[in-house]
Amino acid sequence: MTPIDYDSDGVIAKIYPPVRAVASDGKRPLSELAPAKEQTTTNQVIVNGTPTVPANLLRVEIRRDDFDRRAGKDVKYDPPTALFFQIVNWWLERLRVVSNAAYLRPLMEAEPHRIEYLNDDGTPVPNEMPEKYRQRFGKQHRLDVTAIDVDLWNRIKALGPKYEPPRYQTLILDAYAVLPDVGSAIVLAATALETVIGPVLEVLAQREGGKFEKLWNWVSDRNAYWQEPSLADLFGDILAISSGKSLADDNALWEAFKNLKEARNNFVHEGHAMIGDRSVTSERAAKLIEKADAIIKWMAQMLPEEMRPQEPSKHYEIQGEFFLTF
Repeated sequence: MTPIDYDSDGVIAKIYPPVRAVASDGKRPLSELAPAKEQTTTNQVIVNGTPTVPANLLRVEIRRDDFDRRAGKDVKYDPPTALFFQIVNWWLERLRVVSNAAYLRPLMEAEPHRIEYLNDDGTPVPNEMPEKYRQRFGKQHRLDVTAIDVDLWNRIKALGPKYEPPRYQTLILDAYAVLPDVGSAIVLAATALETVIGPVLEVLAQREGGKFEKLWNWVSDRNAYWQEPSLADLFGDILAISSGKSLADDNALWEAFKNLKEARNNFVHEGHAMIGDRSVTSERAAKLIEKADAIIKWMAQMLPEEMRPQEPSKHYEIQGEFFLTF
Protein backbone atom coordinates (compact mmCIF):
# COMPACT_ATOMS: atom_id res chain seq x y z
CA MET A 1 0.00 0.00 0.00
CA THR A 2 1.29 3.44 -0.95
CA PRO A 3 0.82 6.65 1.10
CA ILE A 4 -2.26 8.84 0.65
CA ASP A 5 -1.60 12.48 -0.19
CA TYR A 6 -3.26 15.26 1.79
CA ASP A 7 -3.34 18.80 0.40
CA SER A 8 -5.65 21.35 2.01
CA ASP A 9 -5.36 25.02 2.99
CA GLY A 10 -1.67 25.06 2.19
CA VAL A 11 -0.92 21.94 4.28
CA ILE A 12 0.82 19.14 2.39
CA ALA A 13 1.05 15.78 4.13
CA LYS A 14 1.26 12.05 3.56
CA ILE A 15 -0.69 9.38 5.44
CA TYR A 16 1.02 6.01 5.63
CA PRO A 17 -0.76 2.65 5.99
CA PRO A 18 -1.51 1.57 9.60
CA VAL A 19 1.12 -0.56 11.33
CA ARG A 20 1.72 -2.19 14.67
CA ALA A 21 3.42 0.06 17.23
CA VAL A 22 6.51 -0.94 19.16
CA ALA A 23 5.09 0.74 22.29
CA SER A 24 1.74 -1.04 22.14
CA ASP A 25 2.32 -3.22 25.20
CA GLY A 26 1.74 -0.34 27.65
CA LYS A 27 5.21 -0.83 29.17
CA ARG A 28 7.16 1.67 27.09
CA PRO A 29 7.13 5.47 27.39
CA LEU A 30 5.40 7.53 24.71
CA SER A 31 8.79 8.90 23.69
CA GLU A 32 9.41 5.46 22.13
CA LEU A 33 6.12 5.33 20.23
CA ALA A 34 7.08 4.17 16.74
CA PRO A 35 6.38 1.43 14.19
CA ALA A 36 7.65 -1.99 15.25
CA LYS A 37 10.65 -3.14 13.23
CA GLU A 38 8.92 -6.38 12.32
CA GLN A 39 5.29 -6.26 11.28
CA THR A 40 4.53 -9.88 12.11
CA THR A 41 1.17 -11.36 11.24
CA THR A 42 -1.14 -13.25 13.56
CA ASN A 43 -3.80 -15.90 13.14
CA GLN A 44 -5.90 -14.33 15.88
CA VAL A 45 -7.80 -12.43 13.18
CA ILE A 46 -7.91 -13.89 9.67
CA VAL A 47 -9.36 -11.94 6.74
CA ASN A 48 -10.30 -13.88 3.60
CA GLY A 49 -8.07 -16.71 4.74
CA THR A 50 -5.05 -14.45 5.26
CA PRO A 51 -3.35 -13.72 8.63
CA THR A 52 -3.35 -10.05 9.61
CA VAL A 53 -1.16 -7.47 11.32
CA PRO A 54 -2.84 -6.02 14.46
CA ALA A 55 -2.27 -2.40 13.40
CA ASN A 56 -2.68 0.33 16.02
CA LEU A 57 -0.48 3.16 14.73
CA LEU A 58 -1.00 5.66 11.94
CA ARG A 59 1.91 7.76 10.70
CA VAL A 60 1.31 11.24 9.28
CA GLU A 61 4.13 13.20 7.65
CA ILE A 62 3.81 16.96 7.19
CA ARG A 63 6.34 18.54 4.87
CA ARG A 64 7.41 22.16 4.92
CA ASP A 65 10.58 24.17 4.32
CA ASP A 66 10.93 24.98 8.01
CA PHE A 67 9.22 24.58 11.39
CA ASP A 68 9.40 26.75 14.49
CA ARG A 69 10.78 24.32 17.07
CA ARG A 70 11.36 26.86 19.83
CA ALA A 71 10.52 25.50 23.28
CA GLY A 72 8.69 27.47 25.96
CA LYS A 73 5.29 27.72 27.55
CA ASP A 74 4.41 30.91 25.63
CA VAL A 75 5.42 29.50 22.23
CA LYS A 76 2.75 27.88 20.08
CA TYR A 77 3.51 24.42 18.74
CA ASP A 78 4.44 24.36 15.08
CA PRO A 79 2.76 22.52 13.55
CA PRO A 80 -0.08 22.42 16.12
CA THR A 81 -1.05 19.03 17.49
CA ALA A 82 -4.63 19.66 16.37
CA LEU A 83 -3.47 19.70 12.74
CA PHE A 84 -2.24 16.12 12.93
CA PHE A 85 -5.56 14.96 14.39
CA GLN A 86 -7.40 16.94 11.72
CA ILE A 87 -5.53 15.01 9.04
CA VAL A 88 -6.04 11.67 10.80
CA ASN A 89 -9.77 12.33 11.16
CA TRP A 90 -9.92 13.34 7.48
CA TRP A 91 -8.58 9.87 6.67
CA LEU A 92 -10.77 8.13 9.26
CA GLU A 93 -13.90 9.73 7.79
CA ARG A 94 -13.05 8.27 4.40
CA LEU A 95 -12.16 4.89 5.86
CA ARG A 96 -15.50 4.85 7.69
CA VAL A 97 -17.65 5.40 4.60
CA VAL A 98 -15.58 3.24 2.21
CA SER A 99 -15.57 0.28 4.63
CA ASN A 100 -19.03 1.01 6.13
CA ALA A 101 -17.39 0.73 9.57
CA ALA A 102 -20.04 2.45 11.70
CA TYR A 103 -18.02 2.09 14.89
CA LEU A 104 -15.20 4.37 13.70
CA ARG A 105 -15.26 7.78 15.35
CA PRO A 106 -13.05 10.88 15.16
CA LEU A 107 -10.01 10.83 17.44
CA MET A 108 -9.41 13.45 20.10
CA GLU A 109 -6.08 14.99 21.03
CA ALA A 110 -6.27 12.95 24.23
CA GLU A 111 -5.18 9.89 22.24
CA PRO A 112 -1.51 8.91 22.64
CA HIS A 113 0.68 10.57 20.05
CA ARG A 114 4.30 11.45 19.32
CA ILE A 115 5.45 14.21 16.98
CA GLU A 116 9.06 13.99 15.83
CA TYR A 117 11.01 16.56 13.80
CA LEU A 118 13.10 15.04 11.01
CA ASN A 119 15.53 16.20 8.36
CA ASP A 120 14.61 15.82 4.69
CA ASP A 121 16.38 12.45 4.59
CA GLY A 122 14.28 11.14 7.49
CA THR A 123 16.99 11.35 10.16
CA PRO A 124 16.24 13.06 13.52
CA VAL A 125 17.18 16.75 13.81
CA PRO A 126 20.11 17.63 16.11
CA ASN A 127 19.51 17.72 19.85
CA GLU A 128 19.16 21.40 20.74
CA MET A 129 17.16 21.05 23.94
CA PRO A 130 16.09 22.89 25.97
CA GLU A 131 15.97 25.69 23.35
CA LYS A 132 14.30 23.65 20.61
CA TYR A 133 12.06 20.60 20.50
CA ARG A 134 13.17 17.39 18.84
CA GLN A 135 9.88 15.68 19.57
CA ARG A 136 6.58 16.21 21.37
CA PHE A 137 4.26 13.60 22.78
CA GLY A 138 1.18 13.44 24.89
CA LYS A 139 -1.80 11.53 26.17
CA GLN A 140 -4.67 12.56 28.39
CA HIS A 141 -6.55 10.38 30.81
CA ARG A 142 -10.13 10.83 31.90
CA LEU A 143 -11.40 8.97 34.92
CA ASP A 144 -15.08 9.17 35.85
CA VAL A 145 -15.83 8.32 39.48
CA THR A 146 -19.15 8.23 41.31
CA ALA A 147 -19.02 8.47 45.09
CA ILE A 148 -21.73 6.45 46.86
CA ASP A 149 -22.15 7.20 50.55
CA VAL A 150 -24.98 6.58 53.03
CA ASP A 151 -26.74 9.82 52.07
CA LEU A 152 -26.78 8.99 48.36
CA TRP A 153 -27.80 5.40 49.03
CA ASN A 154 -30.74 6.47 51.17
CA ARG A 155 -31.87 9.02 48.58
CA ILE A 156 -31.99 6.26 45.96
CA LYS A 157 -33.99 4.11 48.37
CA ALA A 158 -36.39 6.98 49.08
CA LEU A 159 -37.31 7.32 45.42
CA GLY A 160 -39.41 4.19 45.68
CA PRO A 161 -40.05 1.38 43.19
CA LYS A 162 -42.33 3.41 40.88
CA TYR A 163 -40.02 6.39 40.39
CA GLU A 164 -39.14 7.28 36.82
CA PRO A 165 -36.59 10.01 36.10
CA PRO A 166 -37.78 12.99 34.05
CA ARG A 167 -37.13 12.46 30.37
CA TYR A 168 -35.32 15.78 30.07
CA GLN A 169 -32.81 14.79 32.77
CA THR A 170 -32.08 11.47 31.09
CA LEU A 171 -31.66 13.21 27.75
CA ILE A 172 -29.24 15.85 29.03
CA LEU A 173 -27.14 13.17 30.76
CA ASP A 174 -27.12 11.21 27.50
CA ALA A 175 -25.93 14.36 25.69
CA TYR A 176 -22.93 14.59 28.01
CA ALA A 177 -22.25 10.87 27.60
CA VAL A 178 -22.09 10.75 23.79
CA LEU A 179 -19.48 13.50 23.47
CA PRO A 180 -17.30 13.94 21.43
CA ASP A 181 -20.01 12.86 18.94
CA VAL A 182 -21.15 16.42 18.21
CA GLY A 183 -24.29 15.75 16.18
CA SER A 184 -25.81 13.25 18.59
CA ALA A 185 -24.95 15.39 21.61
CA ILE A 186 -26.51 18.51 20.08
CA VAL A 187 -29.74 16.70 19.15
CA LEU A 188 -30.06 15.12 22.60
CA ALA A 189 -29.53 18.45 24.38
CA ALA A 190 -32.03 20.22 22.15
CA THR A 191 -34.56 17.44 22.71
CA ALA A 192 -34.06 17.79 26.46
CA LEU A 193 -35.15 21.42 26.22
CA GLU A 194 -38.15 20.47 24.09
CA THR A 195 -39.27 17.96 26.73
CA VAL A 196 -38.90 20.30 29.73
CA ILE A 197 -40.90 23.28 28.48
CA GLY A 198 -44.17 21.36 28.05
CA PRO A 199 -44.45 20.09 31.65
CA VAL A 200 -43.48 23.51 33.01
CA LEU A 201 -46.14 25.36 31.01
CA GLU A 202 -48.68 22.67 31.86
CA VAL A 203 -48.02 23.13 35.58
CA LEU A 204 -48.18 26.92 35.25
CA ALA A 205 -51.45 26.71 33.31
CA GLN A 206 -53.04 24.56 35.98
CA ARG A 207 -51.69 26.86 38.67
CA GLU A 208 -53.04 30.00 36.99
CA GLY A 209 -56.31 28.42 35.85
CA GLY A 210 -59.02 30.46 34.17
CA LYS A 211 -58.41 32.04 30.80
CA PHE A 212 -54.73 31.18 30.65
CA GLU A 213 -55.37 27.47 31.18
CA LYS A 214 -57.94 27.53 28.38
CA LEU A 215 -55.52 29.43 26.16
CA TRP A 216 -52.71 26.95 26.86
CA ASN A 217 -54.97 23.98 26.14
CA TRP A 218 -55.87 25.56 22.80
CA VAL A 219 -52.27 26.48 21.92
CA SER A 220 -50.82 23.09 22.86
CA ASP A 221 -53.40 20.98 21.03
CA ARG A 222 -53.41 22.24 17.45
CA ASN A 223 -54.52 20.00 14.60
CA ALA A 224 -51.45 20.73 12.48
CA TYR A 225 -47.85 21.07 13.67
CA TRP A 226 -47.27 24.28 11.69
CA GLN A 227 -49.99 25.94 13.77
CA GLU A 228 -48.14 25.21 17.00
CA PRO A 229 -46.01 27.93 18.65
CA SER A 230 -42.28 27.69 18.03
CA LEU A 231 -39.88 26.60 20.73
CA ALA A 232 -38.65 30.19 20.95
CA ASP A 233 -42.25 31.34 21.52
CA LEU A 234 -42.67 28.81 24.32
CA PHE A 235 -39.46 29.80 26.13
CA GLY A 236 -40.08 33.46 25.39
CA ASP A 237 -43.48 35.18 25.28
CA ILE A 238 -45.67 32.28 26.43
CA LEU A 239 -43.45 31.54 29.43
CA ALA A 240 -43.41 35.27 30.27
CA ILE A 241 -47.21 35.46 30.15
CA SER A 242 -47.63 32.43 32.41
CA SER A 243 -44.83 33.03 34.92
CA GLY A 244 -43.84 36.67 34.58
CA LYS A 245 -40.34 35.78 33.39
CA SER A 246 -38.87 34.69 30.09
CA LEU A 247 -35.70 32.84 29.20
CA ALA A 248 -34.92 35.85 27.03
CA ASP A 249 -34.43 37.86 30.24
CA ASP A 250 -31.12 36.03 30.70
CA ASN A 251 -28.95 37.09 27.77
CA ALA A 252 -26.37 34.30 28.17
CA LEU A 253 -28.94 31.50 28.40
CA TRP A 254 -31.05 32.94 25.59
CA GLU A 255 -28.03 33.20 23.30
CA ALA A 256 -27.06 29.61 24.12
CA PHE A 257 -30.66 28.50 23.48
CA LYS A 258 -30.65 30.10 20.02
CA ASN A 259 -27.22 28.68 19.16
CA LEU A 260 -28.23 25.18 20.24
CA LYS A 261 -31.43 25.43 18.21
CA GLU A 262 -29.49 26.57 15.12
CA ALA A 263 -26.88 23.84 15.49
CA ARG A 264 -29.59 21.21 15.94
CA ASN A 265 -31.59 22.36 12.91
CA ASN A 266 -28.52 22.45 10.69
CA PHE A 267 -27.49 18.98 11.78
CA VAL A 268 -30.96 17.48 11.36
CA HIS A 269 -31.65 19.09 7.98
CA GLU A 270 -28.17 19.52 6.50
CA GLY A 271 -26.23 16.78 8.29
CA HIS A 272 -23.68 19.21 9.75
CA ALA A 273 -23.90 21.03 13.10
CA MET A 274 -23.22 24.67 12.27
CA ILE A 275 -23.67 28.01 14.02
CA GLY A 276 -23.44 30.73 11.45
CA ASP A 277 -20.66 29.69 9.08
CA ARG A 278 -18.66 27.76 11.70
CA SER A 279 -18.76 24.07 12.48
CA VAL A 280 -19.56 23.14 16.06
CA THR A 281 -16.51 21.51 17.63
CA SER A 282 -16.78 18.98 20.45
CA GLU A 283 -15.50 21.65 22.84
CA ARG A 284 -18.21 24.10 21.83
CA ALA A 285 -20.83 21.35 21.91
CA ALA A 286 -19.83 20.62 25.52
CA LYS A 287 -20.35 24.28 26.45
CA LEU A 288 -23.76 24.31 24.74
CA ILE A 289 -24.79 21.23 26.70
CA GLU A 290 -23.71 22.89 29.94
CA LYS A 291 -25.90 25.88 29.04
CA ALA A 292 -28.80 23.58 28.18
CA ASP A 293 -28.34 21.93 31.56
CA ALA A 294 -28.44 25.36 33.21
CA ILE A 295 -31.66 26.18 31.33
CA ILE A 296 -33.23 22.95 32.56
CA LYS A 297 -32.27 23.71 36.14
CA TRP A 298 -33.70 27.23 35.76
CA MET A 299 -36.94 25.87 34.32
CA ALA A 300 -37.22 23.12 36.94
CA GLN A 301 -37.55 25.69 39.72
CA MET A 302 -41.09 26.31 38.44
CA LEU A 303 -42.04 22.65 38.84
CA PRO A 304 -43.38 20.93 41.97
CA GLU A 305 -40.70 19.24 44.04
CA GLU A 306 -41.68 15.73 42.89
CA MET A 307 -41.23 16.70 39.22
CA ARG A 308 -37.81 18.31 39.55
CA PRO A 309 -34.61 16.57 38.44
CA GLN A 310 -32.49 14.82 41.04
CA GLU A 311 -29.47 16.77 42.19
CA PRO A 312 -26.61 15.82 44.54
CA SER A 313 -27.37 17.02 48.05
CA LYS A 314 -23.71 17.89 48.58
CA HIS A 315 -20.44 18.16 46.71
CA TYR A 316 -17.79 15.46 46.97
CA GLU A 317 -14.05 16.01 46.86
CA ILE A 318 -12.43 12.91 45.45
CA GLN A 319 -8.69 12.31 45.64
CA GLY A 320 -6.79 9.26 44.52
CA GLU A 321 -3.56 7.84 43.25
CA PHE A 322 -3.54 5.79 40.07
CA PHE A 323 -0.80 4.06 38.13
CA LEU A 324 -1.08 5.01 34.47
CA THR A 325 0.75 3.14 31.73
CA PHE A 326 1.57 4.69 28.38
